[in-house]
Amino acid sequence: MGSPYAPRLPGRPCDSMEPLWINTTQSLGVPWPDAPGISTNLVTTALPTPLATAKRGLSYNDPSLTAAFQGAMVTWGYDWTSRTRELPLEIEYVPMLWGLGDTSTWTYDATAAIEAGSRHPLSFNEPDIPTQANLSPEVAAASHILYMNPLSDRAWIGSPAISNGVSENQTMSIAWLTQFFKACNSFCVVDFVTFHWYSDASQLSDLQSHVENVASTASHNGIDTIWLTKFGVTGTEINQESFLTSALAWLDGYKQVERYSYFMCGNGTLLDGSSLSGLGRIYSDG
Repeated sequence: MGSPYAPRLPGRPCDSMEPLWINTTQSLGVPWPDAPGISTNLVTTALPTPLATAKRGLSYNDPSLTAAFQGAMVTWGYDWTSRTRELPLEIEYVPMLWGLGDTSTWTYDATAAIEAGSRHPLSFNEPDIPTQANLSPEVAAASHILYMNPLSDRAWIGSPAISNGVSENQTMSIAWLTQFFKACNSFCVVDFVTFHWYSDASQLSDLQSHVENVASTASHNGIDTIWLTKFGVTGTEINQESFLTSALAWLDGYKQVERYSYFMCGNGTLLDGSSLSGLGRIYSDG
């Protein structure tokens, strides 16, 4: 796992000192959201050992549909929430704090998920898009410190997931991520950077460039691990299948990409009803 953005002390994380993410309101210069209960007791729990190295995961709304990937090369899954129904596969469930409207149950849900075996809680979903989490980098940084940092003694923490969107009127994508790290002022605990990508099936080179740009931004901020938690394309069935075949091979060989998830485990994409589609067979066996 990559180095966290907020440095941890040797040995047990945050051992023998008040965590860096306490009392940072003045440093960030933005109002705090309502905070969960945070303990400043000394941490005595070591971080878990990361799970299997296979990169492939499943994004889903209905967990029962993941059964189609029984025996496939998948090791994790998420559904954009902090609490999922029972998964039929023995894979890691990854909880997400989708947005600030989901904070009331986050600490309880994330703790329960970690106790059940989750190791990688995810921060906000596409905060650079108005119809998604819709957060400024400054508010996202303050909120990440409040809601994500307290889990850092027990899990590896993901950054907010940026899009690959472009806008003249709003900060998006890599620019948003850069401003987020600046707003963090080294107080955010981030072990891996998460991001999304959507385009046409002819744009494999654009995906590769986006991955490389995210990896470069992460590295600049002391993080050597990235997750492509959502990617997908439009186009004919043949073109989509050709894209996915090539993309999987490239992503599997790109060292900094630790995990990825094609959008999505549902009918019309990776599934045809409840069975694997052509894309699903490529994703399962590729």
